[in-house]
Amino acid sequence: MKIDIIKEKSSFLESYFHLKENKSNVKTEILAGITTFVTMAYIIFVNPSILKLAGMNSANAMGDAATKFSVGTDPIVSAVFVATCLAAAIGTFIMGFYANLPFAQAPGTLLTIIGITITGILMARGVKGSILIGIISTTIIGIPLGITSLANIHVFSAPPSLAPTFAAFDFSGLLSKGGTSVGGAILSVFMVVITICLVDLFDTIGTLVGTATKAGMLDENGKVLRMKKALLCDAVATTAGAFLGTSTVSTYVESTAGVSEGGRTGLTSVTVGVLFILSLFFSGLVGLVPGQATAPALVIVGVLMMSTIKNINFDDFTEALPAFFTIALMPFTYSIANGSAAAMIFYPIMKIATGRQKELSPIVYILAVLFLLRYILLPFV
Repeated sequence: MKIDIIKEKSSFLESYFHLKENKSNVKTEILAGITTFVTMAYIIFVNPSILKLAGMNSANAMGDAATKFSVGTDPIVSAVFVATCLAAAIGTFIMGFYANLPFAQAPGTLLTIIGITITGILMARGVKGSILIGIISTTIIGIPLGITSLANIHVFSAPPSLAPTFAAFDFSGLLSKGGTSVGGAILSVFMVVITICLVDLFDTIGTLVGTATKAGMLDENGKVLRMKKALLCDAVATTAGAFLGTSTVSTYVESTAGVSEGGRTGLTSVTVGVLFILSLFFSGLVGLVPGQATAPALVIVGVLMMSTIKNINFDDFTEALPAFFTIALMPFTYSIANGSAAAMIFYPIMKIATGRQKELSPIVYILAVLFLLRYILLPFV
């Protein structure tokens, strides 16, 4: 009887995830899922440590004043831990069951450098997720994809990788920083929403393209299989993460670890999701890990994410200059918005100056003007 049940479950998994069609099997997919989870499990420790410094603790303390709080001693930090696991599980389950792709999702580590209050950040991320759902689920997906070339996607996705490294230095007491406050002005909030929309969309596309290429999951035109479904999963997960009270949920580059082990279907993702759910029962272990212990993990994450910078064409000065300003400004001003603004302003300037304006989409000019207005009207926020 037990053997029959096992066969029925295997048959269901085979038919649902199309394992044979993807030249895989249940054992390979589960092992691949375990591998992916192990490589990205650091986020369970890191995310609560990052967010508590941004004020997500029972005293609303920020920076050094928040270091005394932990998952084991503070209910708010503990809630962030739960939100981290649940958001990762939800996003990864959606990717597995809906898109049938071996890509795992989890909250990112970029929240504290954007420069607005926790409430404002979560609101902006919720709005951003809703906007992306609308864009991706309709035919206007071509608009944001027409903003820059695929190469310039890496201008947005590579520089934020420095953020976890800088956060690591902060945990280790090697770096002190001043806060950058974005006020309640409508234009400023609008630009923040646009910025994180672009960053999240381009970061996800870059991750999907790199991981899918490694897995050989491209169609005859070289495009990622079920790209639209994958992007929609990312947008839905981002919205869910905002409602749960955690940072943006995005596709993790660590998914390549599972792909390298043979993961080819959504069963790999589902396995990762199950492991994130099981992690909820180990909150006591997380509470024992101090912030300083997560610093090395953040540095490693920064190194791995920064690898996408090699895809930027630095031989083309019209691509190199915007990339340089973006890479320099994002970490040193502790603002993704500042770095993205630099890219969106200098990119069209360089193309026009070299007579290559035909390479630009009209929306590039609109965004450049909006970012310029933002700095003219609100130079210090």
